[in-house]
Amino acid sequence: MIDDVDVKIVKKLQSGDWKGTIAELAEGLTISEEAVQKRIQRLEKAEIILYYDISLTPWIYGGEWIWAEVFITLQNPLFKHNVIEELKAKLEYYESAMTGTVIPSGSNPDISITFHARAEKEYQQEVRKFDGMKGIAKINVMILEQMTVPKFGLDYIDWKVLRSLKQDLKKISKDLSKETGVTHEELERRLNRLIDEKKLFFFAATDFSKIDNWAHIHVKVTFQKELSQISMAELNAAGITPPHNDWRRIHQGILTIEPCSFKELIDKTNKILRNGMKIQSLSLEDRYLPSQPWLDKLLNSKSTNPKTT
Repeated sequence: MIDDVDVKIVKKLQSGDWKGTIAELAEGLTISEEAVQKRIQRLEKAEIILYYDISLTPWIYGGEWIWAEVFITLQNPLFKHNVIEELKAKLEYYESAMTGTVIPSGSNPDISITFHARAEKEYQQEVRKFDGMKGIAKINVMILEQMTVPKFGLDYIDWKVLRSLKQDLKKISKDLSKETGVTHEELERRLNRLIDEKKLFFFAATDFSKIDNWAHIHVKVTFQKELSQISMAELNAAGITPPHNDWRRIHQGILTIEPCSFKELIDKTNKILRNGMKIQSLSLEDRYLPSQPWLDKLLNSKSTNPKTT
């Protein structure tokens, strides 16, 4: 049985601001860290929490980037997870896949998948990888964001810390400091810098379909007017947020809501409408499977290996 405390823990794991500690998850829950740890172990055993990992935005490279979402209609929805695994293997800058139902129903996709590409040429190359893929009936591609960004400086110590985390995200701070040769204070400073700048995210891949009293829904919207800072604050306070809780991305027209009841769903959608937006669709996730094969490749490359003397 999943209760409200379990839901709050999972929400924190999905927040984009979680820094990987049990103490942070216990904060505000009025239960001990030990109790939180036991609940997490139960959620893992029930395969609600599938695995833990880090996510690093490819924008650290700088330059021109395109972030796109592909809506996929399958020939047979029973094999959707097979298709997801094939996509993860083919798309270098694959970020995440979500399976679920798009409302209103009709000829709607079975899977939505997001990926990054460096400039238009690479974007076209990534899109062509879907051609002729077994099990896919058709696709529709939408560019979520296109921008030119400055390079984000990471030194060999940063890469050493990231490589160590990638190998085992459950390492406690003491072990991580010993392995990387970085003091606890310096380690915390480096990780906080990456997290605060929205470059690094800790996450838990989650099977939402097993949580009865919570839904994770993406709302696609169009704007009738520019959102004010007051409107953003009101939406944020109501638990209505853009990707990664980053309001600089609000122009993408994607919001996330997490209602625990039908009444709360109605309340949140009405609040969106009252703030000058029109709702195009609601996409209900049942499984969130993040993956970054490009990051695995990068962390194993010579270019990010610590300097040796």
